[in-house]
Amino acid sequence: MLYSFKIQTRPLVATRTVSVTDGAREYKFQARKGDSVHFYSNIPVMQKPGVSFEGDYELTDLAFGGGSYLPPLQRKLNKGLARDRNVTYRVKAVGTPRHAIVTFPHFKRRGGPEAPYPILDAGKFVFDNTVYISFQDPYLAQGSYFLTDNYGNDPVVTAASVIRRELSKYGLDDCNATFVGSSKGANIAALVSSYFRSNQLIVCAYSTELEYRLRNSHFVHLATALDFFGIGIPDSLEILKAEASRKETHWFYSVGDEMANRGHENTKASNLTSYPSNVGHSAVILDNWQKIHSLIHSYRADA
Repeated sequence: MLYSFKIQTRPLVATRTVSVTDGAREYKFQARKGDSVHFYSNIPVMQKPGVSFEGDYELTDLAFGGGSYLPPLQRKLNKGLARDRNVTYRVKAVGTPRHAIVTFPHFKRRGGPEAPYPILDAGKFVFDNTVYISFQDPYLAQGSYFLTDNYGNDPVVTAASVIRRELSKYGLDDCNATFVGSSKGANIAALVSSYFRSNQLIVCAYSTELEYRLRNSHFVHLATALDFFGIGIPDSLEILKAEASRKETHWFYSVGDEMANRGHENTKASNLTSYPSNVGHSAVILDNWQKIHSLIHSYRADA
């Protein structure tokens, strides 16, 4: 079963913890400083759970049962997105496509936003003769890194089939595709990329020890959900090295980003190029946007 709720508080003067207790299992979410309405969706549970928060709050149940839930603002933003089985995405073709750019989403922000499932719009790279495929991560409370959908199933297999179908529609192969992601999206990009042989892979602010990140950060609720489904967290450093040993791979990272880098900045692989960046974790992709654009242009067969 899936449980979704919101709590209303006074505007918070500090970030606080919201606890959801499902028998012996406890999920911990953040309620962000400055916010007064906090949404938490698609929490897998065995029974109707208890909710607790330190301070005065008003609890509203939004959904409980077998169906996935999207908050009203997210439903509005999702208009126009395509859906195939358990993945949601947007496709836009410009001209006669000779290349594909496939993007995977970052986190919206911490806390409980009403629209927790963004996309990274591939079309913002602005090339002629390109098909743009932008995936959403609409699972659990704020996304799952594509490690599961809301029911313990694998969205990566579906995403890979969507990409192959869209490439085939324009007579393209994976050697005509670039996969791009930042932060959470970087890990998703590498995971989906592992189902292909010849694409270009560009990752920004990649988490090299994903299990450490999930179990030692404000996203610990995702680790709890993965434990609920019995799903292991993959070795993300090995995924990066494996991809970079067989295809062109570019890794942009934030200098001093211990949570993401975990001391692996000197990782080597035959096709890996690394780019240290003196900006924060979330700013890496924006600070290197023109460089990434140039890398895609150089890789394109029609460049």
